[in-house]
Amino acid sequence: MAENALPELQRLAAAEAAGAPLREPVRWRQAQALAARLEGQPPAVRRVLAARLARVLDAMDTAAAAPTTPATERPGLQALVALNQQLRTPAESAPPVAGVATPPPTNSKASRVFGAPGRGCAPRRRCARPRAAHRPTPAR
Repeated sequence: MAENALPELQRLAAAEAAGAPLREPVRWRQAQALAARLEGQPPAVRRVLAARLARVLDAMDTAAAAPTTPATERPGLQALVALNQQLRTPAESAPPVAGVATPPPTNSKASRVFGAPGRGCAPRRRCARPRAAHRPTPAR
């Protein structure tokens, strides 16, 4: 390895020890790929790759130093947090919508076997239609 790539590889090892793979998995993978490409390259290419690796490591250091704030304290995200809390409440506790009747629960197997209103023949009744016609048609 060239002597100018060695400090970047040391920084990469230090970042791994500091937990960078868990904090920044995408940048960590990019840094690993750049470090792997350094080996066996001519000095001119190695300098370019070492500079790119240094930029990725700088970005990882900057992201690690930035303070993190919870979503409830970020401007513009309070509405999203409130919406998530509202969507997670059970449907039974929600007030019913006026004018909308809830349909009775259907048992699809029972509908196929015994027939359903408007679908196929009535149960236990002889019909002149062929046997294949007794299968319910898809709802429209």
